[in-house]
Amino acid sequence: MEDFFNIGAGTIPGDREYQDDYYERHPLDSHSYLLILADGMGGYAGGSIASRTVVKNFKANFDKNNSNIKEALHQALIKANEALAHKKETESPKLSQMGTTLIAVYITQSFMQWVSVGDSPLWIVRKKGRLYQYEIERINKNHSIAGLLELQFKHGEIDKEERDSSPNRHMLTSAITGEELKSIDLSNKFPLEEGDIVILATDGIETLKEDEIKEIIRKSKDNIQATKDILDAVIAKKSDNQDNSTIIIASPKEILKDSSNNTPNYINNQIDKNPKPFYTQILSPNKLIYIGSFIVVVLFLILLKILWIDTKVDNNTTTTRKENNATKIKKEDNKTVVKTLPKLTNQTIATTTHTLEAVTSEENNMSAQKTLTPTPKKRTKISPKALEAKEKEDNSTVSTETNTSKSSVVTPKNLEFTLKEDNSILDYIAKNKAEEQKQEEVNVLIIQSELRIEAF
Repeated sequence: MEDFFNIGAGTIPGDREYQDDYYERHPLDSHSYLLILADGMGGYAGGSIASRTVVKNFKANFDKNNSNIKEALHQALIKANEALAHKKETESPKLSQMGTTLIAVYITQSFMQWVSVGDSPLWIVRKKGRLYQYEIERINKNHSIAGLLELQFKHGEIDKEERDSSPNRHMLTSAITGEELKSIDLSNKFPLEEGDIVILATDGIETLKEDEIKEIIRKSKDNIQATKDILDAVIAKKSDNQDNSTIIIASPKEILKDSSNNTPNYINNQIDKNPKPFYTQILSPNKLIYIGSFIVVVLFLILLKILWIDTKVDNNTTTTRKENNATKIKKEDNKTVVKTLPKLTNQTIATTTHTLEAVTSEENNMSAQKTLTPTPKKRTKISPKALEAKEKEDNSTVSTETNTSKSSVVTPKNLEFTLKEDNSILDYIAKNKAEEQKQEEVNVLIIQSELRIEAF
């Protein structure tokens, strides 16, 4: 049956000549255990008798068939206290002051419940996150002056020095003595999580600080090794007047889901004011972290995909718009060319005609000036005889021309008529040239228009 649990236990006397501590591990069935530990008091032999008497009677009177575990624990405690009272009556008067603390834990693979009286601590060591980090917490009440001082410190009524230096801090406010029990810590169900480790101890183990105990647990391969290492650490401290030290370390090898409908609760026999969310009972913190991380990654990838699609659509839309605008511009350009071609042609013809007329008129004027302007002759020296002969010849020529016809004489009117005829000829030539040039320009414009239309 121990295959379902990993349990280690041990005890050392410390500097005492006698051992007041006593413990038992009792398997109830294949999936549950009863762990009992007591720290006796009352001087030589008294403490040992008290702790042994209470543990054995508690074990004998625990009704494992009672479905109400809380009631079964309470009834076993009452029977153990009555057994100690009877022991006092039948034993030597020297044992009248004997008494003991007690922790009894009912543990299964899904939860645990306990009853405790006195100052013996009950710790839970729980994994925190990944990377093998642990946290340790005392979960039962401390029925001693030290417990009251701790509460006063938490409420700000005293400082740390006053809490730790009180000479009465180890005095008990409740214990099993065979008389009426003043205070009992009786829990409801305490749900266990994967990796939880339960520690029952006597106050001699508190020579070590909680962080030291937690570190030893973290480094140990199993609970048996952790038990040995913790007791060795207590011995290594070499504390003055070291008390007896006893420890039980237990944990289920596998956590099973609790199918009962009882409300998980474990503090001071009251309803938990801050219950854990329901999903923590189904999923461990590590699983929740993994699931949350996965969801974040998926959402991030979806966001990136959406942004990528939007960017691609914007680019495609922009490209399409540019292509449509370019096509539209080309069509408008072609329409503009076709519409404006006749106007451009007429305007160009008119401008060209005007320019050619101006150029032709200027050329005609220059030609007329050249015609009317006599070409200067070179002067040559001639003899008097030759000059006289020349004059006679000229006079005879003039007389002959005068007598022949008056019409042969050049008059201003005849010269004006001749010039007009010459200008008409020049105008005709200029007009022919202008028409040829206009036709060439029109042909050029037509060719350019055809090229644009082909390009489109």
